[in-house]
Amino acid sequence: MGEAELICPELIADPNGPYPDVCASFDQLGFRIPLMVVSPFAKQHYVSHTAADHTSLLAFIEKQFLSLDNPDERLHLTKRDPHANALEDMFDFTGSPSLNTVVGQALPPATDCTPQ
Repeated sequence: MGEAELICPELIADPNGPYPDVCASFDQLGFRIPLMVVSPFAKQHYVSHTAADHTSLLAFIEKQFLSLDNPDERLHLTKRDPHANALEDMFDFTGSPSLNTVVGQALPPATDCTPQ
């Protein structure tokens, strides 16, 4: 008996048939894991209350960088991605916050930290 049959004994009845509805599937969320967005486009002082999961990162990449003209034809890297939150509520892409930031010259270290 394989590991799948130990987790879902209903697979034994018809191993080549459709996946039993009573068995666990990938449409459930697991452990809660905090996510911190660090980006020049992240909304300041914003806390998202939208449920997301690990595939939300893939959904974000797909929507922002792999999108086609027709959203129904969008490329999905996994079957879970189309149903994942794309994290868009955490960003403000209307302008570049660092566009007018003056970047100065870095000063050398105050003390020599070269290994002896």
